[in-house]
Amino acid sequence: MIDKFDSNEFFYSSDGFIRLKAASMKVFVPKAWVNTHLAVEMGTYMEIFGLVKINIFDEKENIIYDGILNMPTMINLYYESTDIGKMVISGDEPESVIICTVMQYGPIFTEKIPQSSDNAEKFLSLLTSGKIPNIIPYDKVLSIWEKNLSMNGVSLGVPILIKEIMIRECYRNPKALEEPFAKIAGKGNIDMLSYAKANMREICARNSTFAAITYEDMDSMLVTSINRKVSRKSQIESPLEKIIKY
Repeated sequence: MIDKFDSNEFFYSSDGFIRLKAASMKVFVPKAWVNTHLAVEMGTYMEIFGLVKINIFDEKENIIYDGILNMPTMINLYYESTDIGKMVISGDEPESVIICTVMQYGPIFTEKIPQSSDNAEKFLSLLTSGKIPNIIPYDKVLSIWEKNLSMNGVSLGVPILIKEIMIRECYRNPKALEEPFAKIAGKGNIDMLSYAKANMREICARNSTFAAITYEDMDSMLVTSINRKVSRKSQIESPLEKIIKY
C-alpha cells in the first residue's frame, strides 16, 4: 500500500510539480494539526506534514486507491477546494479532518522539497507523543522514519537498534498496554494496523512503578502505580533497578 505511491500509476511530473493522473484525489488532513503547526493554511495551498490518508478516484468516482501520501516531511499541498468532515484516523473515535480535493492534472506538491532538520524533529515529536496517524503498518514505521531523515539530510548518529527500540516502546499491544506490540507482531497473522500507541508519559506509567516515579507528573504516576499494585499486574524491571538492588 505504502510503496504504491512511489509508482507512476497515479502521479506524474510536469513543470516542477508532482501532478495527478487520476480523475480526482481527496487528502484528509487532521484538523488538530492546525494547532500544532503541522497544517498551515497559506491561501492557495496548505503546508502540511505529508503523512496523511488519501483516496484516489476514477472518472466514475470509484475509489481506486485507499492509502497514504507517503511524504513524511513538510510539503506545500495544492488543491482546488476544501471541506470539513470526520474520519477515524488515530484511535477509535472519528476526528475532524480538512478534506482537500485535487483534480486531474492539477498540482499536488512541488518536485523539489526543502530540507530542514525541523522536519526530522517533527517526526520524532509525533512518534514520542503517540500522534502518528493510525494509517501506517507497524512494520513500515522504521522505513518511513528513515525516509524522513533521508529527505531532510539528517543523521541522528545512533545505531538503527535504538530507533527500533523507540518504535517498539511507542507501539503497544491494545489488549495489554503494558506490552509492546512487537511481542505479538512477530507471531504472524497479525494485522499490522491493530496496535495502540503511547506517549512517553504513558510508557513510564505502564512499564513499572520505578519508571513511573521518574516522570515529572508525580501525582498521576503514583495513582497509576497503586492501581497496578492493587490489580497485581506484572512490571518490567529496568536495568537501573537491578543495579540499585544489587
